[in-house]
Amino acid sequence: MILQRVIRLVGVANIAMAVVGLYIIWKFAQSGRFESVMRSNPLAFPVMVTMCVSFLIALIAIGILLVRTTRGSVHLALSIYAAEIVYFAITGGIPGTFSAFAVGNAGLYPQLVTGFPLWAGALVWWCNRSVRRHVTNVGR
Repeated sequence: MILQRVIRLVGVANIAMAVVGLYIIWKFAQSGRFESVMRSNPLAFPVMVTMCVSFLIALIAIGILLVRTTRGSVHLALSIYAAEIVYFAITGGIPGTFSAFAVGNAGLYPQLVTGFPLWAGALVWWCNRSVRRHVTNVGR
């Protein structure tokens, strides 16, 4: 069914976004930019980098589950997307941590720029809802 293929495609996009994000973090770490930010924000920066890497690893895992279309993968994906949106809303408004936010969340920038959690979440939710509605109506 085409809707399940769309869900799988979003899973592949999850994996691609996470790999790009991890690559950005790797490049930032090699450039030495982490050390200067670490000195200016010794508490906020490690927390933000840890959250960023955690979200990216979760995106890879959720992407694999979406590609395999396992049960519950859509709900897990929606949970991760919602958590990312809340995380950006909260950390973006903490005063005095702009440099930590800017460098610590560099791996999530591709998602922020493209609005990935918003459109991917809406697309996965809609496809899942349509698939469930179709399966329910077939038996009647």
